Amino acid sequence: MILNLWSVPVYKENTDHTWSRFSEEQKNKLLELQKEKLGVVVSSKGVLLDDPIFKDIRELIHTHALKYRNEIMLCENDLDWQSSWFTVNKKGDNHEFHKHRHTIFSVCYYPKVNSGDLLLEAPNGKNSFMKDYCFGFKYTDVNSYNCSIWEIPLVSGDIVIFPGYINHGSSENKSDEDRYMIGANFWLRGEMQFFDELDRINA
Repeated sequence: MILNLWSVPVYKENTDHTWSRFSEEQKNKLLELQKEKLGVVVSSKGVLLDDPIFKDIRELIHTHALKYRNEIMLCENDLDWQSSWFTVNKKGDNHEFHKHRHTIFSVCYYPKVNSGDLLLEAPNGKNSFMKDYCFGFKYTDVNSYNCSIWEIPLVSGDIVIFPGYINHGSSENKSDEDRYMIGANFWLRGEMQFFDELDRINA
């Protein structure tokens, strides 16, 4: 028996809510944002899903965020939206590795993707056997214990949630079709206690 102690909880589920189910108003808004900025990230100043026209998308993401909090974190602190944005990867684009500091967990929702997988890097770039070392071993195969980077294949409608401290990016979009992602960051509010009543805070 293997006990997966202190592992990184990554949630993935398909929502069946793909680009074809977006309203014309929603599509036009996102495509208009895309024209305003070159590059991968189309931020909408971090408040994309505050727009009422995206109410159903906000509710969709919120439902899965609650599931992550309730079933994986097993906590009852209040969910607090921090930011939301839109990214576009055109053919040949990839998203460089980065992390979302000051975020408990991040949500990546993919309404349209034909190419370009999600890449997650192990904390500090080290797998389970490299924590205090700067070298690796000769592995016979790759698994979630000995890898430093894990590639998550994506299809349209997928939603992925992971802790904000995880370095992540994407592989190259090799499709002629644009790849769309709507992201959101969450914090948790309420009483937080780590060891005893002396380090209790309310945030």
